[in-house]
Amino acid sequence: MFKTVRILLLILLFASHSLFAQKAKQVQNDSRAGLLLSYRLALQNADGMAARGLVYALIADGADPLTWQDTLAHLYFADRDYLQCVLSGKQVIALAPSNQAVLELVAASEYAMNQYKESLADYEQLFKLSSSAYHAYQIAINQYLLQRFGECGTTIEFLLADEAAAKQKVVIGISEGRVQEVPLKAAAWNLRGVLLRDLGKQAQAEQCFKEALALYPDFALAIANMQTSQEKSKPVEAEPKKK
Repeated sequence: MFKTVRILLLILLFASHSLFAQKAKQVQNDSRAGLLLSYRLALQNADGMAARGLVYALIADGADPLTWQDTLAHLYFADRDYLQCVLSGKQVIALAPSNQAVLELVAASEYAMNQYKESLADYEQLFKLSSSAYHAYQIAINQYLLQRFGECGTTIEFLLADEAAAKQKVVIGISEGRVQEVPLKAAAWNLRGVLLRDLGKQAQAEQCFKEALALYPDFALAIANMQTSQEKSKPVEAEPKKK
């Protein structure tokens, strides 16, 4: 009799455990659905801070951490929280080194924080994965800022010879938050002009700015660089002798 009762108790315990597990799963599913709905609403209202909080809640609730860390990196970048973008992005890259989208966010964030050495390394990794002229241009920019002028010149020569570069555009900062989209090859000519000007090759620098403006006459930065170079090229007038 006791044996029979024990068996019945075990059966009841097993059944109640299974029922509890099913209910727990249902509660979790309901919770996850509510978090996802809230996340979508936050995005609709462009509330990045709320969206980030909900992503953390989703990860804590058991959602795929790799997918949602990826999402965190994008949200932080959109809000210009560059340090957090780098930290969350590197967690993704550690698990998925070929994730170009997140690697690019990290590289751009490092650039925005003036971490040119780190940004250069990440853009070099991106170029290995993509062979993109755009990534090569970002490499050249970082090389210039790090005063690695020889390497920068070599990268620019590659861009000017690359047919794919002629079909791409790049966004250039002008001043006070203003930007301008210009042909990538025009940007490469302009950068070469700046590099040559820094090296004291004024005439060659002006020719590069002319090449940039021939490709894109409204290129504001190249226009400004040309004006600066022309002013420097003007002969200095001798002061009249005092009588």
